[in-house]
Amino acid sequence: MKALITFFVTLVFSVGLKAQVLPDSVFVDSVNVEAAIKEVEKAVTKSDTTGKFFKTMGKVFGVKPYTSLEKPRVAFIRSLFLPGWGQITNRDFWKVGLVYGAAGAGWYYGIRANNQQYQKYLGHYERATFVSRNLAFYDNVDLSIANSLPQSSLFFVSNDADNAILYVRDTDGKKYVLNKQTGDIEGVQTAYFVAEEVNVEDSEIIGSFNSQTFQSAKNQYRRWRDASYIGFAAGWLFFALEANVAAHLKTFDMSEDISFKIKPAGPQTFGMQASGISLAFEFK
Repeated sequence: MKALITFFVTLVFSVGLKAQVLPDSVFVDSVNVEAAIKEVEKAVTKSDTTGKFFKTMGKVFGVKPYTSLEKPRVAFIRSLFLPGWGQITNRDFWKVGLVYGAAGAGWYYGIRANNQQYQKYLGHYERATFVSRNLAFYDNVDLSIANSLPQSSLFFVSNDADNAILYVRDTDGKKYVLNKQTGDIEGVQTAYFVAEEVNVEDSEIIGSFNSQTFQSAKNQYRRWRDASYIGFAAGWLFFALEANVAAHLKTFDMSEDISFKIKPAGPQTFGMQASGISLAFEFK
């Protein structure tokens, strides 16, 4: 390709020089010729790359036909676009159930469950932190430190499978739940919590806890949720690779033209007869 381009550029320069009356001392700068060659090569390479990309996408989306040798690549790219599409391309329809079963389980028990736990303990941590900052008040009228819950208040959660409700017990032993509000505190729009007294038996709650406990819990579930995202992406890639490998195996030649045979052999060794085994491979 480079030799052809060099010939073409040299020919153009030669024609241009013959069409003019130039002194013998005038000659073509080789550096400029090399630069022109590189520009032409870049243009040709860019055009080829763009053409291959659109041709491949056309085969992936069924606009253009593809050969059996191109099937593994098509199946892989299709699976990257949509899980299970590569398995459908290979006509392995029973694998589609495995793909979406694994994806559904990973999302429900990994991403969804851990995110719910993270959001719950994030809310508990936020309420506990606002109490420690004197931004949880007994009512929505007097937003002063004097009317805020004591920083020494204790924290409890509901005694059920979800532990979803945070209870605050003040120094008088009364229990409250906190509702988030936004208002003007000392001239600044600020988020705060208002305490609503509730009648909850001690047997219905567990604790006490502190803000560090909730912080540790929320960080743990956040890490598990993020790990679930990574696992989900890894599973997506795994099934794309599976579609690629399966397509390769479906086009693998298993005919008798590729085989090996084992048979007895008795070659002459230094004029003496010897026994042995001959292993013969036959290829197309």
